Amino acid sequence: DLLAQATTPAPTARGRKTRRSRHRKRTKSRPKSSGAQPAPKPKPATKPKPKPASKASPSELLAQARSALGKGRASQAYTLASRSYKARKSSAAAEVMVQAACRSKQTSRAKAALKKVKIGRRPSLRRSCRKLGVKI
Repeated sequence: DLLAQATTPAPTARGRKTRRSRHRKRTKSRPKSSGAQPAPKPKPATKPKPKPASKASPSELLAQARSALGKGRASQAYTLASRSYKARKSSAAAEVMVQAACRSKQTSRAKAALKKVKIGRRPSLRRSCRKLGVKI
């Protein structure tokens, strides 16, 4: 019995070996091309250059975000508040981000922004989002 156990490889080693060999088999079984080279891909159209970042201060961006949120432009409000938050981390910018994300029904964005808000303000934001049908 002892001699048989010593010569038998461990089950984990066999499992790993099997996985590797299966992987190699998959890569080898790909269909080979007939030797003809595929037509070269056309060059993608040149993309328009992104707009240069505005020189607005974080407080100006936040004011613009609040204005956009008041006008019903949730996506624009989220973008402006996010830029404001990146420039200067503030709970106020994060709150606007949460409100904008909830209005546009983006639960994951709202949850991520809620983590940046001061703890005392979170319950009221959760309630307002719940009224909009977003549970965060």
